[in-house]
Amino acid sequence: MTQANPLPTAPLILVVDDDEAIRLLLRIRLEREGYRVEEATDGEQALESYERLHPDMVLLDYMMPHMDGIATCINLRKLPGGESIPVLMVTALDDSRSVDQAFEAGATDYVTKPITWPVLRQRVRRLLHVKQTDESLKLRDRAIAAASNGIFITDAMHTDHPIIYINPAFERLTGYASGEILGQSYEQLFAGFDADPDARHSVQEALEEGREANVVLLCYRKDGSSFWNELTVAPVRDATERVSNFIWVQQDITERIQREEERQLQLRYEMALVTVIKELNRSTELDAVLNTALVQALRALDLEYGAIYLQEGEEGELGLRAYQGQVPDRTPSAHHAGGESIASEVARSGQPIVVTNIPEERPGSIELAESGTLRAQASLPLRAAGRVVGVMNVNTSHIHEFSPRDIGLVSAIADQVGTAIERAQLYETLREQSIRDPLTRLFNRRYMEETLEREIHQASRRRLPLSILMIDLDHFKKFNDTYGHDGGDALLRALGEFLQTNTRASDIACRFGGEEFLLIMPDTTLESARLRAEQLSKSIKTLHVYHEEQPLGQVTLSIGVAVFPMHGEDGAAVRRAADNALYQAKAQGRDRVVVSDATSSLTLDTLPESEGSHDE
Repeated sequence: MTQANPLPTAPLILVVDDDEAIRLLLRIRLEREGYRVEEATDGEQALESYERLHPDMVLLDYMMPHMDGIATCINLRKLPGGESIPVLMVTALDDSRSVDQAFEAGATDYVTKPITWPVLRQRVRRLLHVKQTDESLKLRDRAIAAASNGIFITDAMHTDHPIIYINPAFERLTGYASGEILGQSYEQLFAGFDADPDARHSVQEALEEGREANVVLLCYRKDGSSFWNELTVAPVRDATERVSNFIWVQQDITERIQREEERQLQLRYEMALVTVIKELNRSTELDAVLNTALVQALRALDLEYGAIYLQEGEEGELGLRAYQGQVPDRTPSAHHAGGESIASEVARSGQPIVVTNIPEERPGSIELAESGTLRAQASLPLRAAGRVVGVMNVNTSHIHEFSPRDIGLVSAIADQVGTAIERAQLYETLREQSIRDPLTRLFNRRYMEETLEREIHQASRRRLPLSILMIDLDHFKKFNDTYGHDGGDALLRALGEFLQTNTRASDIACRFGGEEFLLIMPDTTLESARLRAEQLSKSIKTLHVYHEEQPLGQVTLSIGVAVFPMHGEDGAAVRRAADNALYQAKAQGRDRVVVSDATSSLTLDTLPESEGSHDE
């Protein structure tokens, strides 16, 4: 029979016998089976060869000179790794005492001489198989013990699935020692089940059906601290395919969850800012931008309340311009016994103020006195063209610590709001320039024509009168010739201020051209308009105008009065009627009021019915 060449990875067997013939016979037989073989002639050589070769198995003769098989086995078991190597004792003795000595010395099994090869072959195979199985189990145990994930095993034969094994990573992850947890039900580990019924249901179904499940839930360590746990549970089946155990693998994914939450939060903040910027670019309405800014800031920060205050008037008092949630104090610049409000302090200092707990940090604040419910607030200044023009507040009814990222978002949105305010101010400036006369600051003729038609339409719809005064500054050319154009301009400016001061808020004063002015008076009867004209004519005589510290003399007015619909059916007709009346006043000697004598086929009662005429 041809001798086989053993593979380099084949099991290595150390044959220890002082009989050369037996060693040769065993080598031939074992190598034919595919094993690698090394030889030793006595006990001392066997120990040296073991330490050098680390064989997978030892065939050890019982009776040898100097150091017999019993002594060799005892010493072998003391060497590193020697405690687990299979030792097959070969002996000519089969009495009970010899067998007991062999096993007491550490032999794994024995065969008797003369050697029967089929018996030896089966013993070798079985011992090597047991060793390989044992090594596989130990490797598994070492792998589980070395795993970074927490692992525990439960007994599936009991309905409460008691824990029968935990690895060191489990102890590190949960803080529980094996003595505290072995024998306990798996449910005691997962308080997070109480807050996540879906996860509980998934695991219970997997246990009942003998299948794998994967859930993520919040768990608690022994010290009460929490961590996000990605839990995988899988069945372990025995030789009959019955589920005997479940293996549970836990992974702490807290950092991963936190990173995802951070990413989502950053995305939410970015989307909030993008939405505000889009509204800023899309809308010309400042209020729309302000409301969008508040909605997006509160939504991103998960807060309930917000308000934007803008400075108003010459004193720069803060006035409420937009809010979300609870109606805030409309005049936060007002003072009370408790002192200055947070918003007014921000407007004054130009610095943001962040309060985590208002009752503790600012017990006398106006915000707390006014609402009684606010607990935390972040107030940031709004700037336009480099100066503070308002304040943006975001609030909540519970104690809240604003993170630097939170403040960064509100600050970025506040910058966009400041841009919107600056743009609105520029738009208002340009609009004012387009509709105002630059000298008198009254409305110009273009605006007058647009407004007159609109006001006539409103008057017709409501069946209300509308009066027009056409006003001419008497002897203006004489003022110009006497005092020059600068003197004339001073007089025109003074008349503009006079009309603004002596008219109602609903009246619309316009410079018609040159020294002519027009006053539109909604909801004013002819008699009221005439009396108002007489009062203006009287009051103008008390106006003292100076140019280069020199009085310009007494000023008088010629005024023509007309009313819709008595003197005209539309704006142009009524204006012409007032203009004709003015011409008559000037023709009659100036410094007087003349009512138009024009006629119209319409009266208030005969105005045509229009849809919605009784709505207002």
